Formats: sequence, C-alpha cells, structure tokens
Amino acid sequence: MTTRFFGKPIKRFEDPALLTGKGRFTDDVHLPDTLHAAFVRSPYAHARIVSIDTTAARQMPGVHMVLSASDLPQPLRTQRIPLDVPSPFIFHPITQQALAVNEVSFCGEAVAVIVADSRHLAEDAIEAVIVDYEPLPAVSDCRDALGPNAPDAHMEIKGNMAAKFSLGYGNTEAAFRDAAHVVKRQFHQHRGTGCPLECRAVLASQDKLSGMLTVWSATQAPHGIKRALVEYFGLADMQVRVIAPDVGGGFGPKLLTYPEEMIIPFCAMTLGRPTSVLSPSNRQ
Repeated sequence: MTTRFFGKPIKRFEDPALLTGKGRFTDDVHLPDTLHAAFVRSPYAHARIVSIDTTAARQMPGVHMVLSASDLPQPLRTQRIPLDVPSPFIFHPITQQALAVNEVSFCGEAVAVIVADSRHLAEDAIEAVIVDYEPLPAVSDCRDALGPNAPDAHMEIKGNMAAKFSLGYGNTEAAFRDAAHVVKRQFHQHRGTGCPLECRAVLASQDKLSGMLTVWSATQAPHGIKRALVEYFGLADMQVRVIAPDVGGGFGPKLLTYPEEMIIPFCAMTLGRPTSVLSPSNRQ
C-alpha cells in the first residue's frame, strides 16, 4: 500500500472549476420549454388534512398543473419513499410520502405541487390553494416523546420509539460491577443538521421518442434516487438516468431521497415538458 498521501495536503481536482466560476450545478442546466414548480407546505408540526381546494389555483394564468395526493397514481399516492438504509432494529420504517395524504407530521411537509410557466407564477398560485387542517398535538423533544402520555407523531402508529438496540463488548456487567468508580452523567445533544449553501434542486425531462427519463438533482446519492424512480414508475433500469452535477454542500442530508425527486419527474412525464424546482426553505 502506498503511503504517499499520508501527512500531505491533497489537491482537490474540482477546485479550479469551482473557484473560476465554471462549476455546473443543477440550476445551471437549462432546457428549452422548462416549466417551474412550487410546493404548498404545511405550517403545522402535526395536523389532519381535512380538505384541499385547488380550484382557484388551477384557474390562475400560466398554471399548467396542480396536484395533491388524491391526484397521484398508485404507488405514488400511498407508497412511502423507500428507506435508504433498512435495519431490523427499526420498529416503524416511516419515510416521507411524495405528497401528504391524510396528515402532516412536520412543518414544511409538502401537501400539493403547482407547475407553471415561471417560478414566480407558481409561487403566486400557492396562495390560492386552500388547505383545511385540523391541528393535532405535537411534541418537539425526543425525551418528552417517549413519555407515557406523549402525543403520537403519526396517527397510524402507536408510540414514538423508532428503533431500539443495545451496544456492548465483552463482559460489561462485570466491568461496571468491579470498577473502582462509576460515573453517571446525562448529556443533552442539540438537534443539529447539515445546512449546505445550495438548496435542494431537481430538474427532470423525458425523451418523447425513447422514453428515457433524465433527472438532475443536487444529491449525494443518485443511485438511491434511480432505484426509487424505477420502483415508483415501473420503468426499466436502462430507462432512468440520474445525474448529480456539482453539489454546493451535502453533509449527509443530501444522501436521502426526497419527495421533490419523485414528484418533479412525474410532472415532467405527465406534461411532456422539462420541469424543475428549487426548494430553499420549508415555505418554498
């Protein structure tokens, strides 16, 4: 094994292009006749969806499509996004839905999507979608969530424990029993997350002759997205291509498959035109 890399600074091959403005991110990919999407997102941490009225939004100028979960085909309507790392220790492997069906379980969960001629028109149409929510009790601290009277995070599941497993090596009981001193402390870990400079970005286009679906995404894991697209849409493996161009930071959160990466390709295939979205925040 060579040791020429140890103890030495390694030059990154991608830096010259990025530092000279020659990087190519998802938002730098421009296709003719591209439509733009925006999502209607929940303002509640937990609520039942009573009804969604999209009538006014559909009539606004420049709007090509308005979808809620009831407008989606199976399995996109009810099947949750595949779990990237399955584990036998996970009791309830609940992932996001492409669009929320009966309830929202966190602020910012997508409940509808609007596709229009421009991003501005799509965002304007968001305000015309009327969602009737029935707010439900929510809990934000994981310690409180395990209490006997804690509200459930999901209506369909009783209890909030996601997974449980034990770690140990050797005779741990004897080690604690025979130790000269045992120190017990409780530590509080803040809820942090990776926050890249580049937001989530998705662009999808389907070739009308070959049926090839091409998706550009600001992702760290294009293979997981491709697997989900093949499963959702019943396409052959060779009919789906997922491209991860330059990505403005990932830090782990971009390893997952998100609803935008399912919904935007569906919109592009349905409308027969390239469709894109940028999701800089929960509000879209």
